[in-house]
Amino acid sequence: IAVVDDDEEIRTLVCAMLSKTGAVMSAFPSGAAFFEHFTKESAEQPDLVLLDLQLGTEMGFAVLEAALQAPRFASTLFLSFSSFADEGDRQWLGYIGFDGCIRKPVGSLQLAETLSQVLRDKSKLLACRDPYKNLFAAVRELSKLRLRTAILENTYIKRLVSPAVFAALEANPGCLRPSLQQVAVGFVDIRQFVQLMNRAEIAQVEEALKLFFDFATARIVGEKGFVDKFIGDAVMWFHKESDLKASARACLKVAVDVIRGIPSLNKRIRAAVHLQLPLQVGAGVAAGTCAVGIFGSEDRIQFSAMGPAVNLAARLCSDARAGELLIGGGIIEYCDLRMRKVGFKPIKGFDNEVEVRSVLIPSRKPKAGTASGTP
Repeated sequence: IAVVDDDEEIRTLVCAMLSKTGAVMSAFPSGAAFFEHFTKESAEQPDLVLLDLQLGTEMGFAVLEAALQAPRFASTLFLSFSSFADEGDRQWLGYIGFDGCIRKPVGSLQLAETLSQVLRDKSKLLACRDPYKNLFAAVRELSKLRLRTAILENTYIKRLVSPAVFAALEANPGCLRPSLQQVAVGFVDIRQFVQLMNRAEIAQVEEALKLFFDFATARIVGEKGFVDKFIGDAVMWFHKESDLKASARACLKVAVDVIRGIPSLNKRIRAAVHLQLPLQVGAGVAAGTCAVGIFGSEDRIQFSAMGPAVNLAARLCSDARAGELLIGGGIIEYCDLRMRKVGFKPIKGFDNEVEVRSVLIPSRKPKAGTASGTP
């Protein structure tokens, strides 16, 4: 039995598991290594090959196609061995030439029993193997798979992950490992949300939240920010431009635009769901060094920013009154809007008191040359 898999740990584990059953094992990290070994005249052809579908940059499908065209593998069974294919994919995998399908991870007993059954049925499987006979069926099934993948990607995945992050992951998955970066972070949330939940129908609340999140997200993305997460009725976002000043001003602009735009948003909400209780929001913005990248568990990950600036922005947002934007710490020097001094305040999680100011939200966009600063 041969195992073709680019994961050395998996190769070692499978070989150890099947060696206990008396099987003579060989393992290869790529299709090229597999063919290099078995094209030698002294090499005994394998009875069965466990073939990973994704071998680094090499596709297992291409390895299978080349093997099926080589007479020396005419009596060798090929099983797909992947975490991406399951029983539901068995049909189209059979159409293109695979003799079976095993999903990773798999226990030693299940693997041994499955391979034993496949080898018992070897003659029958080889007799009915004719991938080209079912070419049109294979294309049809693969088209369904691609459509299903496209629907999942566009309907869910690209909405769970920002387009910028998705593009970065496609280009280089390793580029989003956490690293320390200078960022500006913002939080904005709805005031008296519990009252809204108690007085409105759930369908009204759902639509109002959707319109609010759409409204905030559009402004964040418009300023090249990253929507970090939705937390109940709150939105967290951050900016990581080439310098902290640019990030800070972009983040402040988003917060101001969201607060200033709430009256017009309320008109849309009233027209859409007849909700008479207007939304009111408060916001907090801070800046500094944060760890930015992919964080999470084995089962779930997210692109996020973590650090003191995140904690400060969240606390400021919590303290802000309806219609107020509070900023604190280093971001104050980058704010070119009029501000009111709040003073130095103790902030949970910080050893020293933090200077806090309230940004005076302009009723409309300031004209060029308008004076700014702190009264």
